[in-house]
Amino acid sequence: MLALLPEKLDRPQFITTDARAMASSVHKNDTLHHGASYAVDSDVSTSWTAGDSLAWITVALDREATFDKWGYGTIEFSLPEPLSTGSFRMNIQQFNGRPSIYSIRLK
Repeated sequence: MLALLPEKLDRPQFITTDARAMASSVHKNDTLHHGASYAVDSDVSTSWTAGDSLAWITVALDREATFDKWGYGTIEFSLPEPLSTGSFRMNIQQFNGRPSIYSIRLK
């Protein structure tokens, strides 16, 4: 007996899920496998990988949102007070190798 696959996979939903992302560079210019959109798809099996060690990624949300926690991958930070914004940029100023971000989350 064949099991039917669900039409759509359940995945966590965050403020950043499916936001628009742009990055300073992409590893080997391969946006199919390493593009900036993978940093905001709420899927830890995909990632944005930068083309060099100094990089940035900008995320534009669908609307302005207020949050007091943010994280990426398995790391989560609490902010001292809630922040409201419609977009933000992460600057990677030092990294040993190529930075990869798996899942930017705002809560």
